[in-house]
Amino acid sequence: MTRLPSPCGNPSLSVLPSAGTKPLCTPSCAIPPLRQRIDAVQCTAPSFNLEISDIHDEESGMIKHLAAVALAALMLSAGVAGAAPSQAPFGDEVGPAFTNYNRAWPTIGSAGTLGEGAAEKAKALGFRTVVDLRTPQEGVAEEKTRIEGAGLTYINIPVATRAPTPAQVEEFAKLVADESLMPMLVHCASANRVGAMWALYRAGQGVDPMVAVEEGRVLGLKPSREGNVREQLGLPPMEE
Repeated sequence: MTRLPSPCGNPSLSVLPSAGTKPLCTPSCAIPPLRQRIDAVQCTAPSFNLEISDIHDEESGMIKHLAAVALAALMLSAGVAGAAPSQAPFGDEVGPAFTNYNRAWPTIGSAGTLGEGAAEKAKALGFRTVVDLRTPQEGVAEEKTRIEGAGLTYINIPVATRAPTPAQVEEFAKLVADESLMPMLVHCASANRVGAMWALYRAGQGVDPMVAVEEGRVLGLKPSREGNVREQLGLPPMEE
C-alpha cells in the first residue's frame, strides 16, 4: 500500500483538499461522490481500523461524507516513510491488547480498555504517552503504575460527566500541541469518552461542529454522551 506524506502536521488545520490540488488517492480508488457508498475509501488504507458503514442518508450524507473523508485523509497522511518512531501504529499492528483501537491522527491512537500487557505493547509500538480519561474509581492508579513502569508518560484527565468539560478539552488541546508527548495513546473504558473529547477538541480547532461529531462517532462516541457534546457545541438535540 502506498501512503502519501502528511499535508500538514497541525491538527487545527483542515485536511480536505482545496480546489486545484491533486487527489489524496489513486484514480482507481478516488474519494467517492457525495451520496455514493464510502466503502471505497478503505481500499487505499486497509490497515487503519475504521468501520464506516454504507452511507445513503440524504439528510446527513454530506456531513458524514466530510467527516469520513477528513479522517481518511488524516490516516492516509501517515506517509510513505512507514512506521517511524514519531507515528502512531495502524490498527493491524496493535493486536488484542487495545480494544476499539483507531488511529485518530498520524501521531495519536485512541482506544477503549487497555488489556493485559498493554503497557509493554504500547512501549513496543513506540508510544511515548498514555492519556487516560477514566476516573479514579476505574483503576487509574494501577494503570499509572503499569504505564510508568514500562517507561511511558501517564496523564489522567478524569471525565466523570457525560462529556468533557471545557477546561478538560483545553487541557487535552495543550497535550496534543506538545510534540514531545507524541506518539500519544488516548483511551477510556470503551472509547466513548475518547470520541466525545475528540469531537469537542476538533470543533474547538475550527472544524465544523457536525463534522467534528461524526469524527467523534468514528472513534467511539455513542448516543449516551453525544447529546451533551451537541449541547456544548450549540447543535440541535439528537433525533429520537
